[in-house]
Amino acid sequence: MKKFIVGLVSVMMLGGLMPMASAGDCTKRTDVDWYATISSAVNVRDNCPSGGVVGTVRAGETVRILEVDNYEEFYLIETSVGTGFVYTSFLKDIVKSPLPGSEPERFEGSIFWDLNPEHRYYSEIADVKERGIVGGNPDGSVEPDTQINRAALAKILVEAVSSDMAIAQAKLGTDVYSDVEFGAWYSPYLKIARDKGIVTGDSGKNTVRPADGANGAEVAKMIAVAFDMDVREKESWEEWYAPYFEAVGSLGALPYNSGSHKVTRAEMMYMISVVLEAQENE
Repeated sequence: MKKFIVGLVSVMMLGGLMPMASAGDCTKRTDVDWYATISSAVNVRDNCPSGGVVGTVRAGETVRILEVDNYEEFYLIETSVGTGFVYTSFLKDIVKSPLPGSEPERFEGSIFWDLNPEHRYYSEIADVKERGIVGGNPDGSVEPDTQINRAALAKILVEAVSSDMAIAQAKLGTDVYSDVEFGAWYSPYLKIARDKGIVTGDSGKNTVRPADGANGAEVAKMIAVAFDMDVREKESWEEWYAPYFEAVGSLGALPYNSGSHKVTRAEMMYMISVVLEAQENE
């Protein structure tokens, strides 16, 4: 895979500092309809990974994201000064859903009405649906490119590794998590996830933040634990999640390369499908 190293010029109060940029893949890009906020003033470029300056976007401006590269490191954004490319570090509060006020596109004949049949993970999403792991929302949607929350994470992982009977019999005590409402639809999944060590809650607290998302590092660990993968010991110089990345990545089931990555529902379904297929082929 051809990769590029690119530096983007950041316009700052104390002169033009040039931050280091990571490797990305501008040759593989996907159309999206997301939005975000500019975190610090930045020059947008007319080509990816480098090119002429279209204009300078000030910090705080809300921009629309039109395309994203395969590793979600370069973005094509629509701004007040024109359309161009920026590196991910210049964006914050990225929302992976259509802009407010816009109606999501409906795809007739798709397994979920808001899932484009050309979505990069369509076949894997269809696989977990066929397995009964994912049923979608009551309105027939699946919100593939929104960030998955912890309640949904617990559900999809438990559905993948537990029997229907075990789920039906699971009951979460009322004193386990202070931020889980009694009788919440996801409480049986949290019970099993807790027992299996998949979701343990916040360290030193009795909270689990079911509505919050999880980052790429946390999700890799959850998957490795849920599927009882062999995970080596961490080297002293490594990030804590490196062995989990290695274990999940060895199966070809890691669609991102950053521990801070915000995992989407589609990515999670892709990971579950690939892991299950790999284990079935062993």
